[in-house]
Amino acid sequence: MTGRFLSFEGIDGSGKSTQARRLAEGLRALGHSVTLTREPGGSAGAEEIRRLVLEGDADRWSAETEILLFTAARRDHLEKTIRPALARGDIVITDRFADSTRIYQGITRGDLAGTVTQLHDLMIGTDPDLTLLVDIDPAIGLARARARAGTELRFEDMGLAVQTRMRAGFLDLAARHARFRVIDGARDADAVADDLPGDDPAADAEVRQAPVHSAQHGLRLDKALVALAPEFSRSWLQQLIDRGHVQVDGQVQTTAARKLRAGQQLQVALVPTAESLAFRPEPM
Repeated sequence: MTGRFLSFEGIDGSGKSTQARRLAEGLRALGHSVTLTREPGGSAGAEEIRRLVLEGDADRWSAETEILLFTAARRDHLEKTIRPALARGDIVITDRFADSTRIYQGITRGDLAGTVTQLHDLMIGTDPDLTLLVDIDPAIGLARARARAGTELRFEDMGLAVQTRMRAGFLDLAARHARFRVIDGARDADAVADDLPGDDPAADAEVRQAPVHSAQHGLRLDKALVALAPEFSRSWLQQLIDRGHVQVDGQVQTTAARKLRAGQQLQVALVPTAESLAFRPEPM
């Protein structure tokens, strides 16, 4: 059995680590086998590298050196922790993964996106099935992060302007990749947790690009991202939309059928609630 791979991303102080723990605890309470891990770190070798990259002066390493260090840590993490957990069927939840390197080293401190991509493709070669981006105002996040104190403040010490560029980079990345879900992190922890995936977060990951035909309205979505198990008929999408279980253009809309009838091209994904996950389409 192959498990599912989820990541939490966000700027410093966004609260993503708290939410990663809460999701792991909730899934374990429901009987899922969960591996909760983090980056940099998550394996013995990677934890050694963590101390190198997160402690010390802000100018201790160049962005280029950091890319090499983070990639080395991630490779060890992947080999020693992530792949074995997925192989035994676990849901793996990691606090940061490659998207952090894409932002922190790839675009925030120079034009190194191409270098990050090349190393990722060569040494890592995988991304999460689902990425939860906890978004927050950089000034609030930085104040939260600095209030924690401790020794791992190297990136926080780079200042508000860097955090602001990081936030913009994360939001741009989320807009370009369907595996992302953006969550408002400015609220209290309980309210943020309410927006986490339901009893089966893997449903959010079961997406595929396909032209999906609406049997009810005779329309075609030329670009659709649909959590659609192979045995389900294509009518499932329309029936889910009619019941308000489908996220359209980032919002849950019961009026989505009207957009379909208007012939608009929409980006859609299943909203993983207990009701929607249990739903089965009516015979057509």
